[in-house]
Amino acid sequence: KGFLVQDNNRDLLPEYLRFLYGLVDSADLPLNVSRESLQDNSIFRKIRKVLVKKVLDHLAKVSEDDADCYGKFYEQFGPTLREGVATDFEHREAVAKLLRFHSSQEQRRTSLDAYIERAGEKQKQIYYLGGPDLASIEKSPNLELFRKRNIEVLFLTDPLDEIVLSNLGQYQDHALVSVDASDVDLPEANESDSTDEEKAKEESADKDKEEVPTGFEKVLTLFRDALGDEVQEVKRSHRLTDSPCCLVIPSGSA
Repeated sequence: KGFLVQDNNRDLLPEYLRFLYGLVDSADLPLNVSRESLQDNSIFRKIRKVLVKKVLDHLAKVSEDDADCYGKFYEQFGPTLREGVATDFEHREAVAKLLRFHSSQEQRRTSLDAYIERAGEKQKQIYYLGGPDLASIEKSPNLELFRKRNIEVLFLTDPLDEIVLSNLGQYQDHALVSVDASDVDLPEANESDSTDEEKAKEESADKDKEEVPTGFEKVLTLFRDALGDEVQEVKRSHRLTDSPCCLVIPSGSA
């Protein structure tokens, strides 16, 4: 029986699983194998594919069976694991399933699957918001309408998480959208969740969404003149409940 001993073999496992150490036992590799021939060996590629699937399946099982254990693992190796979303297209859905994020409604980090399950059928987007820390994110005026509607938002305190979700784009037929983006599409409110007064306000808002009152148009003009080319557009907002104004980013921006 022969042995091939290598350090940091990136041909056997992808870079985003570089935290793994171990032995691979295979009866199929030729005895005269070398590192150069490994790269062109079809058996070796099959072994790599099997290993990646087994590792991701094992992590998924651990996350379901022991959330606390997986939480400790993710705190240490999550930043490395999430690289797979951008670098491993074949397994990106499986890697995305393993990602965990802070949330506006959960004490511990949550998965995208758990978020979708709580969201319900009417919600077709997964909402997130990034910031330097949780305290800063929670103060964002862009969250006001989401709080009022009791809609969950994922909190991203690491800039790389924003890049990962932007790169992923969609998960389980749900678009991933930042709440400070211009293309946010909120689900229809449940009739039972609104009072008669709130319904009247919403109906009134729907009627004048396209028609900006003359007095308000003057305010918008003042802002446009003052800001000039520093912003792309100044328009009336229907997502604020307390704050006078907020900034939103163009569609597709991270």
